[in-house]
Amino acid sequence: MLALELTTNATAPVDHHSGVVTVGGTITCTKAASVTVRGHVIQYQKHAETGGTYTTSVACTPGAPVAWSAQVESGEPGIPFEPGAATLRSRATATDLDYPATADTGQQNTEITLIKS
Repeated sequence: MLALELTTNATAPVDHHSGVVTVGGTITCTKAASVTVRGHVIQYQKHAETGGTYTTSVACTPGAPVAWSAQVESGEPGIPFEPGAATLRSRATATDLDYPATADTGQQNTEITLIKS
């Protein structure tokens, strides 16, 4: 059966012009699979809260971690992400083509630091 392991980076660059965050990490699988990584970034700022969602696909091959990354735009008009603390919620899923099953890492919550890029 297909098994997945998802890791996320502790820091993520935020573009100081656009406020777009690039999150990432690695995915490890026990057999070849097309893995979907999706999630949400939430940031509580001094006078506001912002968040945004992401989805990306990764061709995972067994034997070594495979890097993934995704760009996240703020879903709040006029409130871009900024350097500082944020919460990254992530989940990876993939269909096991040999069995009628879906591998799922479950939601992972990680405290990350957004850094100016």
